[in-house]
Parts: sequence; C-alpha cells; structure tokens
Amino acid sequence: MDSRATESEILELENKLLHPTAGPISVPLYYLKLMTRDFCIERELGRGGYGVVYKGILRCGSVIAVKKFNEIILAGDHPSFENEASFLMDLKHQNIIQLLGYCAESKGVMIKQPTGKVIVAEAQTRMLCFEYMCNGGLDKHLSDESSGLEWNTRYKIIRGICSGLKYLHGRNIIHLDLKPQNILMDTTMVPKFADFGLSRFLSEQKSKTVSSNCRGTTGYMAPEYIDRGIISKKADIFSLGVIIIEILKGCRDDYPDHRQSTEADFQHFTEKVLSNWRNRFERSSKYTSPELHTQLVKQCIHIALECVHPDKEKRPDVSNIIEDLNVAEESCCVQNGKDLLVEHQVHEQEIPSCSSKLQELEINNVTGFTAAAIHHSLIFSSLTKLEIKYDMLGRFTEQQEALLFVDSLECIGFVGCSNLQSLPERLHTLHNLKRLYIRYCEAIQMLPKDGLPSSLEQLYIWVCPELQSLLKDCLPDSLRKLVIEHCPAIRSLPEVDDLPSSLRELHVHLGNSEELRSQCRKLINIIPIVRA
Repeated sequence: MDSRATESEILELENKLLHPTAGPISVPLYYLKLMTRDFCIERELGRGGYGVVYKGILRCGSVIAVKKFNEIILAGDHPSFENEASFLMDLKHQNIIQLLGYCAESKGVMIKQPTGKVIVAEAQTRMLCFEYMCNGGLDKHLSDESSGLEWNTRYKIIRGICSGLKYLHGRNIIHLDLKPQNILMDTTMVPKFADFGLSRFLSEQKSKTVSSNCRGTTGYMAPEYIDRGIISKKADIFSLGVIIIEILKGCRDDYPDHRQSTEADFQHFTEKVLSNWRNRFERSSKYTSPELHTQLVKQCIHIALECVHPDKEKRPDVSNIIEDLNVAEESCCVQNGKDLLVEHQVHEQEIPSCSSKLQELEINNVTGFTAAAIHHSLIFSSLTKLEIKYDMLGRFTEQQEALLFVDSLECIGFVGCSNLQSLPERLHTLHNLKRLYIRYCEAIQMLPKDGLPSSLEQLYIWVCPELQSLLKDCLPDSLRKLVIEHCPAIRSLPEVDDLPSSLRELHVHLGNSEELRSQCRKLINIIPIVRA
C-alpha cells in the first residue's frame, strides 16, 4: 500500500488489523503515518529508552497504539524490536497485550563522516501496533488504602497479573521488566502485560540462566539478578511481590527487608496495612463483611512478602500463589455464605431484589457466587447471557450446573478458564441457547460427549490449544456459524457430509495442517462463506 491506496484497500487493511483472532499483520509505514498524523506530538502517549508510543486513529474510528522504536542507522539487527515482536507473535491471553501489526522498513541514507567521506547507509524503521489501553498504566491508578480504587478492583488486578504470569511461566518465558508502568489497563480495568523488550525464554532443560548485561528497573529487580545476573522465573516473582505491595498501599518504599527485619517488623507492617483497609471497609456501605475482606487483604500481604524474599528458593511459584488466593476466597465465601468477588456490578445487599429481572451476568468466582445465590435462595429464571471468567475452575458441580445453566439462556461464554477440563454436560439440555463462545480455555480437550444444544446457531472457539477434535455428533444441525482460531491440536474437520446442513459461515485459522487446508478448499463451493 502506498499514498495512492484506495479507500477500499485501507478499509480492508483495517479489518485485518482489528480482526479479534487474526495474527499480527504487516502494516505499511505510509498508513502508520496517516493514522498518527505523521507521528505528531499531540498523538504521543508515552516515551522511553526504546522510542515513543503514539495513538493511532483508524478511518473506522477505532484506536490502536503504535510503538515507534528509535531509528537505527547502518546494517544490523534491532534487538528491542525483534525481541518484543518474537515473543508477542505467539502469545494469546486475556492478560497479555495483543499485538495487532508490525512495520519493518528500511531506506538508504547518505551520511558524511568526520573525514569528509560520504557513505550510503541503511536507516531501519521499526514499529509495533497494539490494542489501545484507554486507562493507561497501572502506575496511574496506584494510591494508598484510604482512597482510589476499591478493594474488589485492586484484587481483580492482582488476580489478573498472577494469571498472566502463570501463562508466561507455563511457556518458560520470563518477562524480566514487570512494573506498574508495563501493566496496562483496559476499559474494565483488566491488567495486561506490555513491553517484552527485555524478556527471555528458558529451554525445557534450564531453570535459570546468567546474563552479564543486567537491565531493568531499580526497585523491581530481584537481588540475585542485580548481584550475579541470575535470570529465572523467581525474578518475575520478586517483581510481582513489589507490585502487589504497591497495589495494596500505593507505594513500595517501606516494606520490611527479610535480611534486616525482625518478625515484629513484619507483623507491624502487616497490621498497619490491615488497619488502613479495615477503616476503609467500615466507612463504606459497599462492604457488609469488613473482616472477611480484611482476611483477603492479609493473604495478599503474606504472599507479597514471600515473593520479595532475598533467597529466590524461598519465593513461591505463581501456581502456588493462585492456589493460595483461591483457597482464601473459598474460605471467605464459606464463612460468609456470600460471594465477595462477583464481577457483575451488583452489591451483596442488592442481589435478592434484582434476581427476578437479571438478564446478563458476568462472574469470576463460581464457587463463591454459588454460595451467595444459595444463601439468598436465588433462581436466575430470566437470565439470557452468562459469562464465566475463573482461572482456577476445574469442573462444575451438579449444584453449580443446576443453578447457573438455566433454560432461558441464549448466550454463554467461557473466558480465561485456563484449568477447565470440560464444558458442563448440562449444556445440551438448554433449548434456547443460540450462541456459545470459548476463549483462552487451555485445558479443554473435547466438547461435551452428549453434544451441544439443538438450538445452537453460533459457535466460537478461540485459543484452546488442547482441544483435539470436533466430533461430528457434537455439532448440531442448527449451527449456522463456526469459528475456530488458534486451536493447533485440531488437525481436521468432520467430513463434508457430517457438517451441519445449515452451516453458512466457517472461519478457520489453518495453522500448518495441510489436511485442514484441503478440506477448506473443498468447502468453498458448498458453504457460502469460508475464511481460512
């Protein structure tokens, strides 16, 4: 695309750029200049040692972020650009910023050397395009316990950061520059990791490596990394501990040092933070159980102080941290008979009055919400849309299925349920269900053996790497749209004759399966819309 690009060509590029499951695409320099008004200062979002980030406004009105790396003159690679791009190309998680596109262009320039000789060199222009985070960095939202973000929002951020870190460490990726400025917040205050310029990959055989070039941010760098250049997952855990302390109390400069502090110092620090939060809970009508919320705060303090231990072997793994938080949540719910962490914005005292007319519900703690609903004798008979976001959920109990999956549901979503191994069997009995979407559910291996509802019209499956097959009996005849993206274990579709007769749209991310490619070519003449 050049300056003579037509309007239709620009719109086509924008559609590809904003496609929710498409991989990063190449974006021409000309178009990036167009959307940033030639990188004018009014569009600047932030700057650092790597370069500048600009706001890019597309023709359709959507906004993205354009990270412009400092220009490099003469031949050679661009380590910051290449490192960040190589990691983000394949990362798909709700707590990792999404890479939409990239630009890697070069041009010849003439440079006069001090000797007077003129040489022709290469100027490298490198840029990355990301989803736009309208709430900026986490650092802009940090404050002490007496003001600022509510506890539920802070806790949600802590859980999100832990979830993102678990995803990275599960792939042997070490971020190595975790800090509030590199954690960006979306419209609903969901945290997303950004800036992978210093990140490292450890092979399966290695648990650590050593670097002679120690780079990062003072205050967030683990002591073994500063002193000896040791890089391991525990370096990120140290950074996580500092960040949790900041989220809890707004600053990081006065937590006790394990090497110099006594047990009394730790108790004093913990009690001071707890006291400040307890005062806030008691002043607000939103918190009907201050002591139970305080228990969760205490657990977060305990975890944070473990994370910043100078001995990396004494720091917990992120999986252990998530499990500890999960146990603390469930303990509070059992004691209280209510869910303290319902994402749907309905306060505890308002749940009974709204249950009869509630139509849409989003929850992030199935166990706790079930306890709350049973406590209030709630039946969600009018619920039409349900979205579940809960990274520690392994399976649904019969009680949870009966409560949540009601006959009135028309749309169900499972998002970020990274431990969920199978969908609820009750799904096939929901005769009004028309839309089902499954995103970032990394442990699901197959769809329900009893099949999906006969009423289902749209099925979206995104980033489910363990999903191995689509059995022909699972897909109902009513299905009109099927989307399968980033599910590498699926090597083929059902035979043509076994696909739903009403299927009108098929979207498949091909990957490297030649069999899948061949099937899609055959389907082009049978299904009206095939995108592969």
